[in-house]
Amino acid sequence: MKCTRCPVHDLAKYCGITEEAYYIFCAGDPYITEAFNPNIGFKRTKTLMQGDDCCDHTYFYKDKE
Repeated sequence: MKCTRCPVHDLAKYCGITEEAYYIFCAGDPYITEAFNPNIGFKRTKTLMQGDDCCDHTYFYKDKE
């Protein structure tokens, strides 16, 4: 999923706290995904909060061993 706009990012940017907001709102995404369903994985290489042009969320089913 490619997100090019985020209201949380817009507010954080307006307030000048994108670095702090990354840790509050974005850094926990992999853990939230795992808590929702341990069989689902999460990967992201870019975030708006870190100055990228988008957030590139990837959700996938983990291989069962």
